[in-house]
Amino acid sequence: MLRRKKGVKTEMAALAVIVAITVTLICYRKFSVFVLPPSGSSDGATLLIERIEKSEFIDNPEAMCDRLQRNENLTCRSALLSEVAERRTLLDFPYSLTIHRLSNVGSEGPKASVHSHGHGVAPND
Repeated sequence: MLRRKKGVKTEMAALAVIVAITVTLICYRKFSVFVLPPSGSSDGATLLIERIEKSEFIDNPEAMCDRLQRNENLTCRSALLSEVAERRTLLDFPYSLTIHRLSNVGSEGPKASVHSHGHGVAPND
């Protein structure tokens, strides 16, 4: 009898792991953490949104423009911000410098822009 209970616990643990992996993969494919850095008119934000085509799981306008067009320009940034505005926002957090830095990993462009907005440190980081 004790052996049967142990088997059920093992099966339940295995099922829990499978469910957790499945949910993680669905979230990874369907959603994106998108960082909007501070600008003159905004304090910035960190959003969980429906995934934008060709975006990374953690991304920002500068890194995306750098990847797609090999440079950041106002036209590309504006188009991405419009796309973000059209997406359903699931969670809206304050700007995070740490997550912004993570979203720039692998990007080739100059990333001094994190500090060029006059925000050397993020208050909510």
